Amino acid sequence: YVDGTFDLVAFDVDGTLGQVTAVKDLAEADLPGSKRPNQLVVEGERLLVCTDIGVVEFDLGALEVRDTWKVEQNGQALPIRSAVLAEDRWWLATAEGVWSAPVNAAFPGDPATWEQDQALLATDIRSIVRGSDGRLALIERRDGADAIWLRPAGQSAWQETTGEYSEQWTALASDGERLWASTVFGILETDADWLPTSLRTDAGSLY
Repeated sequence: YVDGTFDLVAFDVDGTLGQVTAVKDLAEADLPGSKRPNQLVVEGERLLVCTDIGVVEFDLGALEVRDTWKVEQNGQALPIRSAVLAEDRWWLATAEGVWSAPVNAAFPGDPATWEQDQALLATDIRSIVRGSDGRLALIERRDGADAIWLRPAGQSAWQETTGEYSEQWTALASDGERLWASTVFGILETDADWLPTSLRTDAGSLY
């Protein structure tokens, strides 16, 4: 919800809807800035709530907030739009590129823990996803046509893969093996290497 509240929805063993718990820790916290979740990410017992004030790390087992991760540049906090875990590092998408930190970092709430990826020649990052082998893909928002960048597993270099397209990409999705990018009117399909193969414009509106 816009105030930072999010719901935990339980399902019974037969698949029917069970208890719904409204978590208001973030909404009630005395923190400046928008608390509206930009993305919810589940990794094991962790729920990461990506917001403009940072990443709120919520323990799904204990049902409590563990920490708030903050990324800063020149003393200014960066809104976090998306997050993934790949190759033993957390990767965060921001308006100032991608930042990462080791998964076992002692103080993820300390902005000094986070490092900007200098190999990425892109800034306004909207979404980031990972593959089962650790590869990463992201959307860069631009004036005019957006770009999708790919970072193969085990490598540090990024490559832009959508130079021939003039689309505004709305989202990325992956099942670990395949990658799709949506526009307001269609969907981009890729091959096993996550390189574009075809743009289906008959898929309808997708977000």
